[in-house]
Amino acid sequence: MTPGSQTQRYIIHPLETQNMPENLIVKIKILKQVIQKAVLLKKSCILADEVMQNFWVMKLINDSVAVKIPVTTGLTNGNEIEITSPGFLNTDLFLSSGNYGLGDTVKVTVTRKMIYK
Repeated sequence: MTPGSQTQRYIIHPLETQNMPENLIVKIKILKQVIQKAVLLKKSCILADEVMQNFWVMKLINDSVAVKIPVTTGLTNGNEIEITSPGFLNTDLFLSSGNYGLGDTVKVTVTRKMIYK
């Protein structure tokens, strides 16, 4: 590790052969931990309070009732947020719009289902 620049060198090999410039400097992310039951959701599905301390989702429990479920978030990329707990199924449905300010349990009308993978 270089203490001055707080960097560490790694030697990586690309999966396919490409022409790359000599002395190319790249930034990589190394996962230190894998959470088996983590789920990725669109950012629009995740709600937060004003100070971004508490997060929750509105999950559909049937075709017309949504409930508020507190969640713990993990890694974030441009469009998705990792939910580390509680564990959700791939078949669970969440509200992605019109969901801010709703109560703990609310009757909703689903106008459009979007499957996000």
